[in-house]
Amino acid sequence: MLSRFRYFRETGLWRRSPRRGRTFAGLDFREIGRILRIGLPIGLTSFVGMGLFAIVGFLVGSLGVVPLAAHSIATHLNWATFVLPMSLGAAAGIRIGFRVGAGDHDGAAAVARVAFVIALCYALTVSITLVLVRDGIAAVYSGDVAVTELAAALILIIAVYQVFDDVQGTLAGALRGYKDTRAPMVYSLVGYWCFALPLGMALGFGWWRFPEMGVYGFWAALSVGLAAVSTAVGLRLYHTSRKPERIARLAR
Repeated sequence: MLSRFRYFRETGLWRRSPRRGRTFAGLDFREIGRILRIGLPIGLTSFVGMGLFAIVGFLVGSLGVVPLAAHSIATHLNWATFVLPMSLGAAAGIRIGFRVGAGDHDGAAAVARVAFVIALCYALTVSITLVLVRDGIAAVYSGDVAVTELAAALILIIAVYQVFDDVQGTLAGALRGYKDTRAPMVYSLVGYWCFALPLGMALGFGWWRFPEMGVYGFWAALSVGLAAVSTAVGLRLYHTSRKPERIARLAR
């Protein structure tokens, strides 16, 4: 019925494929499978990271209103500083994919190096800025002295945390240009949920003979876990960019 209308016919919804006969929307299920193999790990990686912050938010909330308010400020600053490196990673992934498709592996590696340098310089600049103006930033969010003092102290941890976060975000995006998405997903799952979260609970609540550090403990554990993930992702990108056989296998 709909195929009678010109603007529906032009979409090719019911075109005939020489390999598979008539199809709906020209769907190539083999290609759909390839897209899902690349895309699902990317989505799960994002879910793992965002889910961790959601759980930590609930856990910090049990410490009281002031720690939760300071934690919310720190979380907002973290996401605000992460936007640019995440976008840089997406751009790097596109450029790397273009180079890999053209068979220019050296060019793809060069793009990855440039993206890393830009992300690192940006992260260090932001870190220095956060340290220098942490009291003013905290005051923008709240007029409560207890909240601003705690938030200003957490910003010092954020200044370190976001260096690893920004670099990891860019490098993970660059890996996507090689279609290497499963390894970052595994690194994130292990680093965040199997390491950072248990360590954060131990430090935050004083479990297993650790000193009770409250919200500081959660952010310290997140920083350590993210440093491990960032290092693993960086090494993965380095080795992938130098192995044509792996690049060819991932490109299938």
